[in-house]
Amino acid sequence: MFVMSPKFSAKYASKWKSFCFPVLTLALGASAAWAQAPSIVFDAQQTVGYGYSSPQSIAVSSNGTIFIADTGNNRIIALDSLLPEKTGINNVASTGTFVLTSPESLALDAHGNLFVGDHPASGGRIIELAGDGNGNLTGTASLVFSGAPLVRPISLVVDGAGTLFIGDYPASGDGVIYTLASGGTTPKLLNITGVPTQLIPAA
Repeated sequence: MFVMSPKFSAKYASKWKSFCFPVLTLALGASAAWAQAPSIVFDAQQTVGYGYSSPQSIAVSSNGTIFIADTGNNRIIALDSLLPEKTGINNVASTGTFVLTSPESLALDAHGNLFVGDHPASGGRIIELAGDGNGNLTGTASLVFSGAPLVRPISLVVDGAGTLFIGDYPASGDGVIYTLASGGTTPKLLNITGVPTQLIPAA
């Protein structure tokens, strides 16, 4: 917004009117175009997979395979996004002898191993699906941890040393974050000062 003094207004009033009209016309005429997404962005949008029920997490391996936590269908999907002819084909990842219950979190480590967090009736659980080092899964699954203190692991991250950071969200609504060192046996509470009591560690 411009504020003009009386002296300025009197001296430049006619010129100001002449200037404002074409500028206003240009702005109004261009508003529809401004609302449109640039074509390069629009053309880059594509569907790579579909048919999921409340998917809660994704992870992308070194070869471009997209892993999806298909929460409502109790499964993990592997999509090969580099092959157009396979777009939309849901390859169900093997979880060995483990039957998933609402898997919500995924994380890949530096070796391509995929960690899955779900929550069966016995409590929160972390399963490791072994990778072959080239971005694919081998089909071998092993239990990392199960039960208390985990209740509902809704987010996972792995650091370079293989330590898992687990965002857990129990029914109380007071979320917590645990760490579990590679080869460790019990998750340890990560104390963070200044975080609200009702924390939802979802990402």
